[in-house]
Amino acid sequence: MKKILALLLICALTVTFAACAGEKETTTTPKASEPVSTTTTTAADVTTTTVAETTTTTAATTTTTTTAPVVTTTGDASGKLPEGVKAVIDVVLADGKMTDAAGNMTFDLGNGAKVSKTTVNHAGKNYTVDALNIMGNDQVAMGSLVNSNTIASAQEFYNRDFSFEAFYINRNNTEAVAAMCATENISGKRGGVGIADAKGNQPYFCIGLGGAYGFCYSNKTTAAGELVHVIGVYDKNARQLRIYINGELCNSVALTGNLVVIQNDKVANQIGFGADPRLAKTPPLYDFQASDFTLVRAGMYDSAVTNEQAAAIYEYAVANLSK
Repeated sequence: MKKILALLLICALTVTFAACAGEKETTTTPKASEPVSTTTTTAADVTTTTVAETTTTTAATTTTTTTAPVVTTTGDASGKLPEGVKAVIDVVLADGKMTDAAGNMTFDLGNGAKVSKTTVNHAGKNYTVDALNIMGNDQVAMGSLVNSNTIASAQEFYNRDFSFEAFYINRNNTEAVAAMCATENISGKRGGVGIADAKGNQPYFCIGLGGAYGFCYSNKTTAAGELVHVIGVYDKNARQLRIYINGELCNSVALTGNLVVIQNDKVANQIGFGADPRLAKTPPLYDFQASDFTLVRAGMYDSAVTNEQAAAIYEYAVANLSK
């Protein structure tokens, strides 16, 4: 009888052990296409997203499920422009001077225009920055391209896709102001390129086409005294002008006929900030002169920036107000 009971006990233990061995821990891991951790950067903030894990535990089963992250990115505050964007003019305002980090332009401050510490307000926050301040007529900052001082060389410089950028304040909305301008009107022939404000604070981007100008006006106005970021895009390949205000596309127009032309070697290599260079018998004489203007950033990029790149450049510019 004891032998029978012992035999029955051994069989029962064998069955129990086999059942427990079949209930092993189950773990669901991400496939190769499901990233475990992702760091994404573009132009004013750095966003790092790490995968969230959900663990459910029962008496005998542990299941771990890893999900791929949803990442929303803005910009890169580390000082990098968006991928694919290269500055060919990069205006630096510091220590009372205006220089070009890209090395393609030199500057002259005329008639009292100066670079100084200035408090500006953007989106309800005050920033103290180095800025170009123009506070009266005939004050101007004039930039000259180092290696483009003839019609042919200036024409070659502009013979590509490019984008102009200006981050500025126009406090007098009763006048048209050239924020960053190199337009020409020589005996009825139009050339050059520029960003300006029409009366009433309506930013626009324009290029000279020979017999006429090509204009791309923003479809919205800005407030007098507002720090506004403008990008004007010359998309040669698409034959289009675009304008972005504070990172948002605000208009685009098709180009027909000629593309941007340069027609005079006396102004071909100049870009005015706060005024537009002009031929005159008694220099200095300028068009679209500002009387109460502050510039905190300006530049030119060697491409026709996209919607995403324009938004990232704007965020980058805002982030740099804090530096």
